[in-house]
Amino acid sequence: MTFPWTRHSGKVAYKKSGFVRKVANKIDEEAPDLVLLTGDFILGRESNALYLSPLKDIGQKYPTFAVTGNHEFDLAFAGDLDYKDKTATLRKLFNQWEISILDNQTKKITLGEGTINIAGVPDLWTNKANLDVINNFIDPRYPKILLSHNPDIILDKESENFDLILSGHTHNGQIRLPFIGNIPSMPTKLGRAFSAGLFKLKNGYLYITAGLGETGPRARLFNRPELTVLKINL
Repeated sequence: MTFPWTRHSGKVAYKKSGFVRKVANKIDEEAPDLVLLTGDFILGRESNALYLSPLKDIGQKYPTFAVTGNHEFDLAFAGDLDYKDKTATLRKLFNQWEISILDNQTKKITLGEGTINIAGVPDLWTNKANLDVINNFIDPRYPKILLSHNPDIILDKESENFDLILSGHTHNGQIRLPFIGNIPSMPTKLGRAFSAGLFKLKNGYLYITAGLGETGPRARLFNRPELTVLKINL
């Protein structure tokens, strides 16, 4: 089974639908079995979700699942004065485009001759992620994939139930220098050791994508945008 997955940075407001069209075309070139999106779709106005319209062609052609990122909540923690849920338009559009947002939900899907569990949690900063609920509905007979925008989800012991966890959030530091690595600090408790890439965990694996866009400075240095294609055997 092959599938690409990615996270859009909130800077879609800068790049607009032309950029998202290029992303959709690249996904389509791969002819994947499954498409997974790990959050940070908008920044600023809630209506910026309209720039994601090229994803309609992907959602209606391939099984596509998503989770929310912190950009969908003004980068704030639940309870902060800046916290604002700006997902209403995004949810409406994704529903029309047949893209399923997984909020503490699990979907069991069959692709070819293989079956897998796809689970997802809301962004950790919402304080609404609940792996206990998810694990109650996991079918243990089949591989288990978890989508979590923030890789800090692995600090939750319940995450050990998953074979593969897919995350973003870090931008791989966005601005990187040779021999030094990322210049900005990581927006995670895991820190610099988990900036991007594949990591072996106690019972499975974590992959953190470098993502496609930017936050803060409209630039990436020594850190190319990434649309990841994974191949797994079922």
